[in-house]
Amino acid sequence: MNKKEVVVKYDLEHMPITYDSAYYLTNSVLLLRDSGYSKFYIWVKNKQFRRRTKRDYDMSEAEKSWRLENLIVPVCNRLIGCRGVFTSEYPPNIGAPTFPEQFNLPSIGYSASVTGNLNKLTGITPVQYDSSNWAKKKVRERLGPDGINSVSITLRQSKYFSHRNTSSEVVAQLAEYLMEKGKQLIVVPDNESNCDIPNDWRKKNAVSVPEIANSLDLRLALYQWCGLNIGPSNGPIAMSFLTKNVRMLQFDLLKSDHTGLGVETGWEQTNGFPVGQNFPWAENGSRLCWDDLNFQNIQRHIELDEDSLP
Repeated sequence: MNKKEVVVKYDLEHMPITYDSAYYLTNSVLLLRDSGYSKFYIWVKNKQFRRRTKRDYDMSEAEKSWRLENLIVPVCNRLIGCRGVFTSEYPPNIGAPTFPEQFNLPSIGYSASVTGNLNKLTGITPVQYDSSNWAKKKVRERLGPDGINSVSITLRQSKYFSHRNTSSEVVAQLAEYLMEKGKQLIVVPDNESNCDIPNDWRKKNAVSVPEIANSLDLRLALYQWCGLNIGPSNGPIAMSFLTKNVRMLQFDLLKSDHTGLGVETGWEQTNGFPVGQNFPWAENGSRLCWDDLNFQNIQRHIELDEDSLP
């Protein structure tokens, strides 16, 4: 492959300050890798923030700026082949062409349906993210050399889309269930305050890792370290399906209708396949679990996962 350099523009005036950015960058990279590019500079154009969705209007400018630095830029940095991230109103002057303006390639968006189509078109995997070697080392230092007997659950407790939050009772039940199986539960707090876990959970062999939750790099490394991961419908969980060496079970997929077309129709339009199926590029046994995130469903899917192992 010709290792040419290219600048990929992510314009905040038109793009979300959410983990959907990972899908936009993946879609861009699939087209660019197919055209011979493998070195990417990301230009995050920050002239102004998008004002289209309810969340766009609900967020303060301070929160948007925080998400730019603590969400968008870390996503960019974890893209395989990324050589640097520039946050500026104007493009970086590095002598490389800018995508998409200077390319005669199909227009793209940030939906998974586009990702699936580009995967078929190019034959290139959408798994285009990885944690750093530094993060992998830090997770091993914090939790041990091998996470094969560890299961993570993302404890989502957010003020946004609270109907997709994780019940603390579910986590307590899961901790006890895994302790009986000789496994350890890793709790990843996912909220605005990164609260710690109750003391009785610790007695059930559960470990809370708020310091890992605060870093996307460390979080992806944790997902790679664990033998199995469980999560609700949220950004880092969705991004894990684009990340190397992660085994993820994702629940709570049908709790929001973002399109106004109905939940199931909207899912198919956004993701490119019917309810009940999986991302066609999913690796390592990662799969979509078409159930609510409660203990009975988690237990059933863990047992299905164990039965599928060689």
